[in-house]
Amino acid sequence: MRRLTAALCGAVLSLVLSTSAWALTVDPNPLEFQVGHQTKGSVDFNISGTTLEMTVNVVKGRVSKTRVSVDGRTPLSAGWVDGPGVNIRRIKIRSNGRVDFYFKTSFFHNHIHAGNSSDLHYVTYDTLAAGDVITFTGFRNNIFGSFGSVQATIVPEPSAAIMVGLGLVGLVIAGRRRA
Repeated sequence: MRRLTAALCGAVLSLVLSTSAWALTVDPNPLEFQVGHQTKGSVDFNISGTTLEMTVNVVKGRVSKTRVSVDGRTPLSAGWVDGPGVNIRRIKIRSNGRVDFYFKTSFFHNHIHAGNSSDLHYVTYDTLAAGDVITFTGFRNNIFGSFGSVQATIVPEPSAAIMVGLGLVGLVIAGRRRA
């Protein structure tokens, strides 16, 4: 009975550790999106702790704004890291948990042109867990909308799944040696 209890406790502990924020990734990554018929691109995601980082790459057309939300999660903060890409002009955190990022190429151009990428921008949450769904919406025009929406899922990293498997095998071997 002790072996079964130890194995169950070990299995639960390994599953909890594998779904914690340090062992998460986004699937699919990069996430491809299409805004109407004229705009196409992708967004690259990275999860660092409880921060969802992203970079928007436009292949065709232009994107003036994006909206990001994680179901059931309230953002604590949002921001960007200056880099060689398109600047973030403004960030708006809405009461429903959605975060809007507005882009600026120059004084007259408030969007990302085809062939360009945004600076790295991020949203920090109190927690992120495997199974959370990220909704990414791209807007071609700030005023008229013309948007497309796609979703990705937060999943455990493959290395975390391997560690869970190895941990369970170790528990079984340790349980057999005691018998």
